[in-house]
Amino acid sequence: MFNYELDDLIEVDKINIFLNPNEKNAIVILGNKKYKYALPIWIGLWEADMLEIALLQGIPPRPLPYDLFLNLCELTNTKVNRVIIYGMENSTYLALIELERDGEIIYLDSRPSDALNIAVRAEAPIYVSRKLFEKEGISFEEALELSNYLGNFEEIEESEFELEELKDFEDFRSSKKKPH
Repeated sequence: MFNYELDDLIEVDKINIFLNPNEKNAIVILGNKKYKYALPIWIGLWEADMLEIALLQGIPPRPLPYDLFLNLCELTNTKVNRVIIYGMENSTYLALIELERDGEIIYLDSRPSDALNIAVRAEAPIYVSRKLFEKEGISFEEALELSNYLGNFEEIEESEFELEELKDFEDFRSSKKKPH
């Protein structure tokens, strides 16, 4: 299905979203504090809105498509293990949703925007291939410059993009853990 290695992955621990209503798109910046990598991914406004709802732990009045996917996973005893942003082809990022059912691992090809929405809702870790971070990623300093350039964008987070001010995805995931 894909010709990429999935063994050298870096976990995302920072997420930030910038909306650009004029261009009808948004930029999600995935980051890792330890390696100081940042990966900007352009996504649609609707997908960004859905990601914002999930990150802010909003509860929609009716199930959204991502919620339906997770409901189906629950009904079939399928777990979302993780999401992997692993490559790029023709200027488009590639993503996989790793599922597990009855001990069998299943990979679903996905748009990164959909994979991110599912991961946040499922409280599953997000990984980026080290090679992709190194080839397409930017440093945190470049991410700060990008955020300054995006000054005309509406930023979902309250503050400017800075290393310590990115949405801490690990804190988000741990805050949603339910006691056993």
